Amino acid sequence: MRCGYSICERDSPVNIDERLEALTERLDRLTERQEALTQSVELLGRIQKDTDKQIRRLGRYVRLIILDHEARPLALEGENNEDDDHSAQRNG
Repeated sequence: MRCGYSICERDSPVNIDERLEALTERLDRLTERQEALTQSVELLGRIQKDTDKQIRRLGRYVRLIILDHEARPLALEGENNEDDDHSAQRNG
């Protein structure tokens, strides 16, 4: 016999109580899972913020290294020009 929305013979008070208990247990498990997922997402958010800060710091450090390496040839050229000037003065 198909029940539809009405209470049928198999939905005795005992069966309804069992089903209600099973649903309550399932709801409790789902709630626990939802709380665990929420905590995981919050943790991932904090980790992502920390990672973003570290990446910005590394980016600044890399830019400083690049500037230093770009300045080295200029400094070496300046040293060579000074050496040439001193040599010219000594030989002149």
